[in-house]
Amino acid sequence: MPIRPKIEKGRMGKATEKNKSIQPVSAMNKRLHILLLFAWCLLAASAQNISVASFKLLPNDLTANTHGTMEIDQNGEVAALIKVVTSEQGFTFDGGMVGITKVKQEVGEIWVYVPHGLKKITIKHQQLGILRDYFFALPIEKARTYELVLTTGRVETVVTHAVAKQYVLFNVSPANATVELGDEVLTVDEAGCAAKNVPYGSYNYRVSCANYHTTAGQVTVTAEGKAEVNVTLRPNFGWMKLEASSDEYRGAYVYVNNERVGQLPYVSRELKSGSYKVKVVKSMYKPFEAQVLVSDNETATIDVSLVPNFADITLVADAESEIWIDGEKKGVGRWVGPLEMGDYTVEVRKPSHRNASEIVHVATPLAKTINLKSPSPIYATLELESNPLRAKVLIDGIEVGETPLMKTDVLIGTHNVRFVKEGYNTVEKTIVVEENKENHLSATLASKNAPKAPVTPVAPAGSGKGNQDKSVKETQDEEEQEAERSSFIIDAGVGYSPYGFNYGGEVAFVLRGFTVGLGVTNNLMGSYTMCDNLTGGNEEDRSVQLLRFNAKVGYTLGSKFMVTPQVGVVFGTSFFKGREYVMNELPVWDGVSTDKQMVLADKDYSAMNKRIMQMAEKSFRLSLGARLGYATDFGLGLHVTPEYVIGEGVAISAGLSMKF
Repeated sequence: MPIRPKIEKGRMGKATEKNKSIQPVSAMNKRLHILLLFAWCLLAASAQNISVASFKLLPNDLTANTHGTMEIDQNGEVAALIKVVTSEQGFTFDGGMVGITKVKQEVGEIWVYVPHGLKKITIKHQQLGILRDYFFALPIEKARTYELVLTTGRVETVVTHAVAKQYVLFNVSPANATVELGDEVLTVDEAGCAAKNVPYGSYNYRVSCANYHTTAGQVTVTAEGKAEVNVTLRPNFGWMKLEASSDEYRGAYVYVNNERVGQLPYVSRELKSGSYKVKVVKSMYKPFEAQVLVSDNETATIDVSLVPNFADITLVADAESEIWIDGEKKGVGRWVGPLEMGDYTVEVRKPSHRNASEIVHVATPLAKTINLKSPSPIYATLELESNPLRAKVLIDGIEVGETPLMKTDVLIGTHNVRFVKEGYNTVEKTIVVEENKENHLSATLASKNAPKAPVTPVAPAGSGKGNQDKSVKETQDEEEQEAERSSFIIDAGVGYSPYGFNYGGEVAFVLRGFTVGLGVTNNLMGSYTMCDNLTGGNEEDRSVQLLRFNAKVGYTLGSKFMVTPQVGVVFGTSFFKGREYVMNELPVWDGVSTDKQMVLADKDYSAMNKRIMQMAEKSFRLSLGARLGYATDFGLGLHVTPEYVIGEGVAISAGLSMKF
């Protein structure tokens, strides 16, 4: 018996031929095969047994567009559904280049899902023959349901002695693709392989994966060996790359479909193939907009060039004036910088002058220089008198005349006024000249033989001469003494309290005599001894030290010899409390373990334990006392601080201090 080749579809639809070995069969099986072959030949020789009785749209049938019965075609769109009405089974359907999405056997009919736009279909049957290239009378639209009624001959079923089955093997890429064979989803391993043992026949398959084009087709299973299907899905994604044609565009924000995704230069993640709206935005430039087409497995590269939307503007005012743009200070006297197209409110401000405001219009990207209007001065009248008369008057260092003097062109604001006369001490005052008011200033000059006159600042004059000069008099010596009474002090020392010796430190802030201090002391409560529980040797002395904090307020008298009565609070946090400091309750040897443990030596610790618990009994206690200190001209000094802690007793500390 000659070897019969098998013709199977490859990836690109070209026919390939594979030789298969002949399997031996019994004489009876050989006769059965000959009978079957004879019957098929009779059917093929007879007239065609498949025809279409009718084809129509079912406008009220929503099967194709209902969740659960809806299918997605190879293009990712909702497939159309053709309900093929027939009582026979075993049909296969071929949609040509467009393909068949899915075939499903239902009671009394076959549901054939196809892509929209399908023009014709070929219907095949193993016994009934072929209805080739049936052209539809109606256009096939997506998500619509149609009915095709078949008229066929009868199929006589020949029963053989065994059920013939064979494997279908799929090799797919990418490996995470989904493989559907008929109505069943197959399991795909890490290598992209899937297999299924099925009876002989033709089966529709579908391979799909996110961001890849779906592939569908048909595989025929025969006795000649396992059917193998190799599918490599075409990527349905690409990339987008935006480059800056100039370094000045770098950092511009990139928007894709109105979502901000990054800055120039920009390389996108995987994007589904299609058209995207791209917008690049940067201050001082017009937005760049483009429609970018991303193709399968390709990178769309765009060279972004931005059009300037600004001009280099130079604003010039007088040297002492401030330049403000839209309420923001930009500079003094002159400002150079870029301004976007548009209108800006520019103000020129100067003390004791009325602001000059104007609108600056930027219409083109050309650089230009704008000379700004100058602010106008605001003058007021200042009446000046002195005793004795004919004293020279200097306003802000400039001589303006002799008293009595009526000065009508004094700029409003704060001025320094000096009265000078030979043989008399100079008097210097400060006055705030106000608009629309009578400003009056007088001075009494003392003879140089008289005591030094104080420096007298003068407040603004009232609305009439009846208002007397208001001044705050303070001598230079008093100012120096006041400065001496404001300082920063650091103390360090040792002390003694009802709990025993301690050491610590304190920092104090003195502002015009008022004093705030913060400190900490480490209290030496006592010591205990531990030794080896087996030998009684290896004695080790350990100390118990507990921290306490204090905060005090007071008032300091003097600058070198300082006395500071003060009240305060002594406090410790909750971690001071606990059994770790109660010596009686430390663990002791249990008499069983052979491990070396440290136990208390034979000693009475009750007195020390009592002091520890007394100290930890309350977190806060009030204190009353005084700090006595002395500071040299270099700041180094000594201090002694006795105080009484309410509920505990008298404590005292002494040591060194440093005054800054």
